[in-house]
Amino acid sequence: MYAIWTSRNELVFERKIQTTRETLAKAKRLGFHQADDLEEVEAVAVVRGMEAALSFGLHRVLLLTNCQRLVSAFKDRTDDLSWGALTLAPDTRELASRFEDFRFEFVHRSCNYEAHYLAARGACTPDFVFSEDQEASAFVNSFMPDQ
Repeated sequence: MYAIWTSRNELVFERKIQTTRETLAKAKRLGFHQADDLEEVEAVAVVRGMEAALSFGLHRVLLLTNCQRLVSAFKDRTDDLSWGALTLAPDTRELASRFEDFRFEFVHRSCNYEAHYLAARGACTPDFVFSEDQEASAFVNSFMPDQ
């Protein structure tokens, strides 16, 4: 899923076209994780994203997801590891402790385009949380080149 997601972002934001064979090769290089549900896939992507940020030497990270249950579990520091995605909670917490500043926030699914755009462009972390979809769109539009 992560390989497909990154290939999709490269196509949308960088106009980089990849064949199915290239995407599958990327997935094999990244390794496979058998997930029981989509939230667990999201949790795996969170861990891999955090590992990538650390490998690039980033100290401040804002991680956005549309999986409110995952964000709540992280913030509430739940000890219930019965749900598939929560089995990665200890890894997520340990990785988060290695950043100078780490924020894990929920964004509504309607903001996915804006979130992917910011991720692809590496925009600076805003010092505020969006409460409305229009706020997120206005913020992203301030970074987007005139069309």
